[in-house]
Amino acid sequence: MPITSVALAGLSQKLVTLISTGPGGFHWALWVCGAIALLALPATATLLLRRPAPPAGRHGPAPAPGTEEAINNQVRQITG
Repeated sequence: MPITSVALAGLSQKLVTLISTGPGGFHWALWVCGAIALLALPATATLLLRRPAPPAGRHGPAPAPGTEEAINNQVRQITG
């Protein structure tokens, strides 16, 4: 079915009515989307401009203090 100018005019009128009739759900949804878009700008700038983390070291990250001793104690407890 081809789209005629009458059908487009009717669709356009329905959209205008939907958007402009009082404080409906669609109207509030537009405000919420606009607020989210405004809040996304500083969040994006923060993510893009933050400094990268320094490398962990030559051989990977350092183990937490006492990790090896804690693992040995757990192995001793399990094996009895």
